[in-house]
Amino acid sequence: MAELSPQSSADEIVAYLRSIGSEENRRGMLRYGIKIERALGIPHGVQRQIAKKIKRNHERAFELWQTGIMEAQFIASVTADPKRFSAADARQWAASFDSWD
Repeated sequence: MAELSPQSSADEIVAYLRSIGSEENRRGMLRYGIKIERALGIPHGVQRQIAKKIKRNHERAFELWQTGIMEAQFIASVTADPKRFSAADARQWAASFDSWD
């Protein structure tokens, strides 16, 4: 698997996320009442490290969000450009929330 960078595409990031997902972590999420249908089982700390590595990219953040994968959506939420993120964008993203986390 190639190292992620600010030039990584949404598809490359999702492929990486799928490669590091953990069924054991997914089952652990259930104990906390987290819906796991869209989860890969990647800890938040790892997701934050990935977001830091790939840096902000507004368009790519929307591509990541569209995947519906919980971890990709978290990364999208911290790599979208807050200056370009509108209230309508926030409402659209929030409408898809299905778990407390």
